[in-house]
This record gives sequence, structure tokens and C-alpha cells, in this order.
Amino acid sequence: MKLKENNSAQKLRGAYYTPLPLAEMMVKLFSSDESIKTVLEPSCGDGVFIDALDDMKMLEQLNDATAIEIEQDEVEKLKHRFANSKKIEIINRDFFDYYENTYEKKFDLILGNPPYIRYQYLEENQRILMSEILVSQGMKSNRLVNTWVGFMVACVNLLSDNGKIAFVIPAEILQVAYAEDLRLFLANHLSKITLITFEELVFPDIEQEIVVFIGEKGTEEKGIRIIELNNLDDLNDFDIDTNGFQKLQHVHEKWTKYFTNNQENELISKIRKDNRFQMLSDTALINVGITTGNNKYFSVNDKLVKQYELEKVVRPLIGRSAHAHSVYFNEEDWKENVNAGKAAYLIDFPEVEYEKYPDKHKEYIHLGEANGENEGYKCSIRDRWYRI
Repeated sequence: MKLKENNSAQKLRGAYYTPLPLAEMMVKLFSSDESIKTVLEPSCGDGVFIDALDDMKMLEQLNDATAIEIEQDEVEKLKHRFANSKKIEIINRDFFDYYENTYEKKFDLILGNPPYIRYQYLEENQRILMSEILVSQGMKSNRLVNTWVGFMVACVNLLSDNGKIAFVIPAEILQVAYAEDLRLFLANHLSKITLITFEELVFPDIEQEIVVFIGEKGTEEKGIRIIELNNLDDLNDFDIDTNGFQKLQHVHEKWTKYFTNNQENELISKIRKDNRFQMLSDTALINVGITTGNNKYFSVNDKLVKQYELEKVVRPLIGRSAHAHSVYFNEEDWKENVNAGKAAYLIDFPEVEYEKYPDKHKEYIHLGEANGENEGYKCSIRDRWYRI
């Protein structure tokens, strides 16, 4: 465990800025909606979403845009950059404090990338304010809740009657227990929910899978839909209306079920009731697997295994669900992945003195350090960063 005082300022602020192409795509989704007159960015950072509003010519149709940022240095830069725009108000303030004092103001569009900060890294007043926000909506507040959850609840409350929200948030919203209340809250307060997922990491520096969450208020409930993309390049020609909406259940549930369509869900339901099938838990132990902290470094293909003579320190790996092509997976399937050049091995360096490591293993570790692989958060808090 790394103590708070030893963490980077970036980690403590949850400040991982959004790539401009992603921000522009999010703005583009609403750029033709002339009903949008007021916009809020609750944690604007370096101003990428304001840039996107400007690039997409959306600022011209707005009455006003409000941008909030807790870091004074960023605010001064933004005020200088947008000094000639009378429509943009840039406020140096903690968003939770802003919400507590301005919650009656409503916005037609709220977009951004809220900070991902663990409860233990928050200041005491921030913990109190976030707790008040969650509890006021009938939600539980505990030490597991991350700041982005509080941001989402507050921002949904700030939407106008037909308002829209577009956030970059962790993919864990789909299933983690601490977001269980949030999922129900969103289902109860939004008529449409769209989740855009990415196969590749958008923020590789933090090994954090993200989704683009798009929610809309309204009188007609449509439900939820999920759009799966490979990477940011797919934003250039994707169609948000590719998939239809599925009806949301207004109960505590995981949203991973909505990756399958209604027909597939009906089949799954039949299988569950068919006594010819049994639960995997009746046959095998199901536990949390291994956290590498850097999948691209520790998950390797056969070429790297041979190059650095790693044969004795690797385990067979199914690196991604896409590497398993059916409900059966055996050694032949794994060898097929190996021969296809996929990352089908997991490096598991032994717990022996570093001096006893073979030269080739040391060479691979030095390569990682030269590339900064040891500086990632989960690697840096280990006694020996290269041991998963």
C-alpha cells in the first residue's frame, strides 16, 4: 500500500485528461441539438471539452457555458485562453462545494471527465459533501465510493427537464458493488442511457478501462443500449444508432447483461433452467484473478518468450475474452492463440533474490524500467515492481 503523502499529485487529483478526439465526438453527438442553450463542465482540467465545443462551433448557439476547476493554475490558463469569450464562465472551486450552493441552476448539457479519486484520498470536507449528495438521493455512502459517483449524481440533479449528460467514466460502473445504488439511480432518473465501450485502453498510463456514458432525461423511457468499439480510431465513422435500446430493470443489478440482446438473454434464461447444464462453481473455484498493473508488459507472445528466455517463468494465459472462441477452451485452443502471435503467456517472475535471475530475465526487467513500465501506479507500490 502506498500512503497518501507518497502518491503523485496527478493520482490524488484523479487528473487524467481526455483525448481531444474523444471530447469532440462527445460534443458532436449534441452539436445539432438547437434546444441546448446552457452547458456545464464540472471538472474542466485543461479545457479540452471547451475546446471541443469551440471546434464543433457549438459555442455559437449557447447562451452560456460554465466550467469549474479546483486547480487554480489550470483556471488561470483557461481564463487567458478564453479571455475574448463572453459566453464562458470559468470558476475556480471544488465542484461539490459549487453544487451545494448552486443546485437550483439547471443545465441542458453537462459533459466532461470527472476525477477518479478514492475515498481515502479526499479531504474531510469533500467526503462530507459527497456523502450528503449521495444520502440525499437515498444512496449509501461508504469508504469504497469513488468521486466520479458523486459527480454523476450531482450532475444528473443539475439537468434541465430534457437535459443530457455525457461523461467519461470507469467501466466498473457496469458491475462493481459500490456503484450498485448509482445504477439504480440512473435508471430511475434518465429515460435513455447509452454506453460506448472500447476494447483498447483509452488511458494506458493508468490501466483504467473507461466507457462513455450518455444519458438523457425525458418523458418517454427508452432504456439502455451498448455500443462496442475497438479504439479511438473507430470514433471517425461509428453510428450511435447502430444498436436499439433494451428495457432497463429498475432494480439493483449489473449492467453487463445488456451486452447481449433480448434473443440472447432469452436463450441464457432457458439454459439456466435446463438441468442438462450445471454451474461452473460446482466444478471449479472462481476467484479474483491476477492484477498485473501493466498487461502489455506482463502479457507476452511466443516471440518475446523466446527472445528473453522466459519459458520457465510464464503461465498459459487467456488474455482477453476474445481469445476464447467458444464455451470450450482446451490446450489446442491455447496453442492456436500462441501460433497466432497473441499474448498467450503471463510472466510470473519467481520470489527469489534478483541476483539469481538469469541475465535475459534481468534484460527484460531493465527494458521495462527504461520504458517507464515500473512507474505505473500498481507497479510502483510493490516492493518489487516486476512481480505480479
